[in-house]
Amino acid sequence: MKVNSARFLLSTIALLCGLAVAGGAQQTSASAGLFGAAPIEGSWRVSVQLKDCTSGNPIGDPFQSLVSLSRGGVQVETTSNPSFYPAERGPGHGNWTVLGPNLYGANSMAFITNQGQLAKIQTISQQIQYDRHSDTWTSTAVVQFFDPSGHLVASGCAWASAARFPQQQ
Repeated sequence: MKVNSARFLLSTIALLCGLAVAGGAQQTSASAGLFGAAPIEGSWRVSVQLKDCTSGNPIGDPFQSLVSLSRGGVQVETTSNPSFYPAERGPGHGNWTVLGPNLYGANSMAFITNQGQLAKIQTISQQIQYDRHSDTWTSTAVVQFFDPSGHLVASGCAWASAARFPQQQ
C-alpha cells in the first residue's frame, strides 16, 4: 500500500510539473512577443542568501547555485546549499515566464531523498528583476518544503543575485 501511494504521488507530481512547464512555455511565448526577446535566457551563476521572512535578516552564509533558463520557459537549477548533504537534493526543474519589461517569474521543484526514499519536495517561487545594463539579475523567493503526501512542513524566504555564466564576450 505504501509503495502504491508513493508511486501515485510521484506520478501526480510528474504530471503537474509537465502541465506547469507546458503552460509556462505557452505563456512565455505569448509574453515574449509583447516585450521582445527574453534577455534572461541562458545560464547564470547565482549567489543565494536565505533570510527570515518577517525581519529580512540573513540566515546562515550565502551559497552558490546554477540556473539555466531556456527558450520556451524551461528552467533547470542545482544548488550547493550546505543544508543538503551530497546526493540528497536532486536538481530543480520548472518554468519561467515574462511578467513585464525586465520582470520575470520562475517556479521550480526538487526532490530531497534520504537513503533512496523521497523525504521532502522543495518548491521555489521567485520574482526576478533583470538589469539589462549590467546583464545581471536579482530575485526574491519563497521556498517551501512538503512531505511526500504533499503537506507543507516548512517554508522560508531568500534573496539572490545572478551573473551570466559563462561571461559573454
